[in-house]
Amino acid sequence: MKKINLLIIAFLAVLVYGCIDPEDPMTGNAQEGGALLEVSRTEGKFLGNKSTENDTLASFTETLLDFNVRIYTGGEDGSVDFYELVKKYNGGEAVPVTTFTSEDIAFDKSFTYQITSPEEFVEGTTASLDGIKVGDVFSFVVMIHMKDGRVLESRGGKYDVTANCASNLAGTYTLSGTWTDGDPYEYTDVVVTEIGPGQYTVSRTGHWSSPILPGDKDAPLLLNDQCGNLFIPQHNLGDYYSNQVYGIEDENLYGQAGINGKVSFDADGNVTKIDYSYFIDYRGGQTYNDVLTPVN
Repeated sequence: MKKINLLIIAFLAVLVYGCIDPEDPMTGNAQEGGALLEVSRTEGKFLGNKSTENDTLASFTETLLDFNVRIYTGGEDGSVDFYELVKKYNGGEAVPVTTFTSEDIAFDKSFTYQITSPEEFVEGTTASLDGIKVGDVFSFVVMIHMKDGRVLESRGGKYDVTANCASNLAGTYTLSGTWTDGDPYEYTDVVVTEIGPGQYTVSRTGHWSSPILPGDKDAPLLLNDQCGNLFIPQHNLGDYYSNQVYGIEDENLYGQAGINGKVSFDADGNVTKIDYSYFIDYRGGQTYNDVLTPVN
């Protein structure tokens, strides 16, 4: 009996220990003195014009980092020495940017740091302005320096800025499209809205057995522009049931493998046409090809 009791005690000890996270600094655990940070109000862009020779950016049109970090909870027990903002180029070595303390953010628990030039982005990193490629990433991360000597990387205090071509697709268009099981369709006053650098929504989309109608429910298509090449991320139109969208790769339509659409321009750089293909996973799936023409 004594042996059985010892086994039970050992089992309970393991169970209790397994339920205790010995170090959970990202959730503001008072014992560890960590802090939970968030950067939802941060904005960043690193945009330029693509070189005619390769995938590098030959010139820069918009570069900005408006880094706003807020302490959501924790870090109030005096165990945090200071916070440090660092940057990494394509996941490389961390380069110090600036530091701040709890006193610096006492008023509204937030701290802001700005970068306004491409030189400030690359300073101290292995990047050079004549070698920035489309898709390169500058990561800005808050490190938490504890008074006990530990340095913790904040999970919520991170923001990535991806190098991309300048993009200006926002506007009003006429949409004409074809789909698997029905007649071609055409609509006017289709609105393309920019929601981030090179990221857009399209207000009218092929949906179920017919394109969705205004007033039914917003179900915008997500569209990403990368130097005139379009990519459609997997997403759920309007949060409808079984309504996942996937971009279709069609080399015959777009002249290039791996993309879901293409933007056409005139000699002055104005958009003349946007066309893209996608698949909606409903009733066995429907394939759509939409073409947007600017309304002058």
